[in-house]
Amino acid sequence: MADKQPHDVDYLPAELAEEEKIMAERAAKPKLLGADSLRVPLKVLPLPKPVTVKASDSIEDAVAKMQAGHFGCVLAVHADGKLAGIFTERDVLFKLALKGKDWKKETVASFMTANPESLPFDASLAFALNMMTEGGYRHVPIVDKNGVAVAICSMKDVVRYITGFFEKEVKNLPPRPGLLHPEKPDGG
Repeated sequence: MADKQPHDVDYLPAELAEEEKIMAERAAKPKLLGADSLRVPLKVLPLPKPVTVKASDSIEDAVAKMQAGHFGCVLAVHADGKLAGIFTERDVLFKLALKGKDWKKETVASFMTANPESLPFDASLAFALNMMTEGGYRHVPIVDKNGVAVAICSMKDVVRYITGFFEKEVKNLPPRPGLLHPEKPDGG
């Protein structure tokens, strides 16, 4: 067996491994945003599990869940997990705010959108986008074949997916727009 030469070593120092990673990224075929990009099924997006409530829960409980997790909506589900409705921040603003309602006594069922439009995980991103833009929705419930709520697709999820095609252009921006073209040079 021949002696191993220094270039035969099975490991790379961290600096070289990072350099090889950078070289591979540069050599990789660029991701192109086109019509095919919108034909991907929703299951390729990292969609969060829905935050759920019962339709009989109080508005106060639903809003507390929305605030605690910084969610724009909660899904109302039946005991078997099937989708019953969606309760959104818009419902809070337009149906409840300044109306003198007792949020501890009022139920989600009274203010939610019952039987909302929903999509399966194998629906295309284009279909979800169409539903959101035409219907004016910011959230679309994702259900399994039995109608059980399994995820929620938000406009934010769609924007994240699309900006993935422009990572360098989006992530390498200065912290404030004015820094891109400063009016006054720094210094004295």
